[in-house]
Amino acid sequence: YRANNRLGVCMQFDVSRQRCRAFGFEHGDRVATPRGEATVVGVANHKLWFQIDDESGVWFFTSKELRLSKRLFVLLSRGKGNSLSAGSQIQTAKSDISQSSDRDATAPDSISFGEFCSVLHHPFFTPEDDGVL
Repeated sequence: YRANNRLGVCMQFDVSRQRCRAFGFEHGDRVATPRGEATVVGVANHKLWFQIDDESGVWFFTSKELRLSKRLFVLLSRGKGNSLSAGSQIQTAKSDISQSSDRDATAPDSISFGEFCSVLHHPFFTPEDDGVL
């Protein structure tokens, strides 16, 4: 699968289930991220790449960001042919949080809307900073 990143560079992505599932998602999944809703594109350069709604070009979150902020990356729906009902979306989110909590006993089960907004609007997530990376 090919797509342009935010810098306009065309990239090749591994969209295999095995590679994407290593990050907890699959190609085409709809995910709530700190930057807004997004679609999982695939894996390139050992990173999971997303197409963020209303942003041009694809970009990534590092493994560390995905791991440390797991509760902020919520599966909304599976990609083509893998749709989830609302009940299974909630169960998937709970399962992801539970698995994350097993690895990090200090991770809370949920965060407040205010905490989510503070991360969402954190200067780390600006397109300008992402372009420098």
